Amino acid sequence: MLKQDLSQKQKLKISQQNIQLFRMMELNSIQFDEKIREELELNPALEDEEDDSNYQENLSPSKEDNDFTSDSLDYEVDDFGNEIDFNEDSESFIEKDNENEDYDAFYQKDHQYNEYDHNVDDDERDLFIPIVDHSSIISNLINQFKYNDLTTEEFKIGEYIIGNIDHDGYLRREIQSIVDDLAFRYNIDTSEEKVEQILELIQNLDPPGIGARNIQENILIQLYRKPYNTITNYAIQIVDRYFEQFVKKNYSWIIKKLKITQITFDQIVKLITSLNPKPIVEDEESKIGKFIVPDFFIYKEVNSLKLELHSYNMPNLFISQDFIDMIKKISDNRKKSKAEKDAITYMNEKIQSAQNLITTIKQRQETMILIMQSIVNIQKKYFLSGDESTLLPMALKDISEQTGFDVSTVSRVTNSKYIQTEFGILSMKYFFSDKITNDEGEEISTRKIKQALKGLVDDEDKNNPYTDEEITNKLLEKGFKIARRTASKYREQLGIAPRHVRKNSQ
Repeated sequence: MLKQDLSQKQKLKISQQNIQLFRMMELNSIQFDEKIREELELNPALEDEEDDSNYQENLSPSKEDNDFTSDSLDYEVDDFGNEIDFNEDSESFIEKDNENEDYDAFYQKDHQYNEYDHNVDDDERDLFIPIVDHSSIISNLINQFKYNDLTTEEFKIGEYIIGNIDHDGYLRREIQSIVDDLAFRYNIDTSEEKVEQILELIQNLDPPGIGARNIQENILIQLYRKPYNTITNYAIQIVDRYFEQFVKKNYSWIIKKLKITQITFDQIVKLITSLNPKPIVEDEESKIGKFIVPDFFIYKEVNSLKLELHSYNMPNLFISQDFIDMIKKISDNRKKSKAEKDAITYMNEKIQSAQNLITTIKQRQETMILIMQSIVNIQKKYFLSGDESTLLPMALKDISEQTGFDVSTVSRVTNSKYIQTEFGILSMKYFFSDKITNDEGEEISTRKIKQALKGLVDDEDKNNPYTDEEITNKLLEKGFKIARRTASKYREQLGIAPRHVRKNSQ
């Protein structure tokens, strides 16, 4: 029996140009430079010159409309000719450009952000920081993944999941969040079950453990890929059922539960501890020659600050004059052959593509600058002094409210980008931290709490380290009122081992 159903659905269509902009927002200087080189190779209508005298007024942004043609940008003057005052009490002039409705509409959806977004390791303060080439790892995973028997939609889902894998190989995003993003960004209507199925395929790729959501799942994935024998079987049971007891080193309880001998258990422990806690490990060899290139430069001039954008982010692109002359020459022929008509269509498409790219680059530059200006406004004291204690609590939402950009836009711009300061090269994420309110109503950065926690552990009795409960009480004495589980979370984020591990390691 046929049945007819009426239902309403809301769909947001995003233009190809906006999709290109969203992707470019996430690229750092080196990745962006590589992307531009790729575009120059693919599009014969596009050229890159140091001298902008050949800009075509009718085909590319004019000099009057584009303030981004110099080697670096001095943002003591904004795009409208207004002076920018970085004094603490100055108000931000920033407003979002509303020319593109699709662009604005895309960012109206709220996104959930992992708490790890605000965490920055101390070694990010180093002037030159060796890093893993994450983009090549992602490319390798996608190359492996495409050999599965997949539909176009399934491949896109897998590609998106792979793109969300962290530098250490873990997938720390919630499955529901991925489902929402796929629906919103790519109009792919899928389910958590489907994403889970595709994630399983990804977890079969190399290196073993890739795409795991926690260390327990990572170890299980590696164990399932080991040759099957009695020891492997027991190891799988322990990690799957008794992982918490294993971590707490309640070995006698596990031995009794499984009814095995101490010798067998020792073999199991040896197998489990031989596995990699991180699917992607940065070895010394991979560090050679891979250095961070800053996206911004900040200079101190007396009591003011000067902000510049790296020249990598400001390619001087324009439409090729030879290409334009070729179109005119063919167009002048009154009687055009089919091949000539096809050539004109092709060349017009390439010119349109080049125009879109130039516009996209300008939007990217403006967005990056406005967001970075907002960060400088909030954290001015730090940029002038380098004193970490002067850093104010700052969340993605704070920058969003100042600039008018959606939180997701701020996240894209601040991800994987760096700032050259007088105190070293720092990640943009370094300046973000959550906040708590003490009994006096004062907002305190979680960074200060973590510093206090680290100080407690550094000064503790190494023969009798503090428990998480004791750390919580000690922090309370210092005026930091947090829950024990929060103290435990901060300890883990700082890379500090649990009490029993710290005690046993002495």
